[in-house]
Amino acid sequence: MPKRVNIIEFEAQIDSLTEPIKLVADIEFLPSDSFYRISNFRTINQKKGSVLPTMDIKQKDGKWVHADSEKESYLSIQAGNAIKNSINKIMKTVEESGNYY
Repeated sequence: MPKRVNIIEFEAQIDSLTEPIKLVADIEFLPSDSFYRISNFRTINQKKGSVLPTMDIKQKDGKWVHADSEKESYLSIQAGNAIKNSINKIMKTVEESGNYY
């Protein structure tokens, strides 16, 4: 089965003194491990390269945490919320269209 990759957009802030920057990243759900792999973080106009390393996150007790440490970070929260919003948009479109496959 081919790998299914979706794209999310979200804002990230390096520290409290900097302005948030809009990032785009590829996401893939890994059902066997029950987490999302987020890769290829880039700014909106960036064509090549990733500004951050690949990150695996999952939901635990209603929080978006890193799959390895099970701790949340600003980045895991922002990326997780973007994933949740993306899923909600897809579900709303499916409900409105009546196509439940």
